[in-house]
Amino acid sequence: MLAIKESAIGHGYYEETRLANDDLLIACVRNCMEDAEDAIRRRADPKGLAESKYGISALHFAAFHGNFPLVDLLLKKGATPYCNDNLGLLPLERAVQNSDSGTAHHLIREMDREKLLQML
Repeated sequence: MLAIKESAIGHGYYEETRLANDDLLIACVRNCMEDAEDAIRRRADPKGLAESKYGISALHFAAFHGNFPLVDLLLKKGATPYCNDNLGLLPLERAVQNSDSGTAHHLIREMDREKLLQML
């Protein structure tokens, strides 16, 4: 396994994925669905691998912007609604901060009630 990772092919795959993850985060910061879709087509992983300086994930940004279609896309591609940023906030709390009840309700529907209550 290490030989593959250290090979030119393995490193190239890692680099492409890392850049796609960075592009996904930037797309969500900018609230740009088209760029987010492009990053996902290039194998970006929205599970929180790329995050901003303050631990804010792509899903946090999409929820804060109230971009329901982008939140839905990220969830369908495996983003976790349970990831806390460095302030301990969930993506749900970012949606609530922005008074976006539609996105907040969508996130709640995707979450396990007991797990959510433990995290709040």
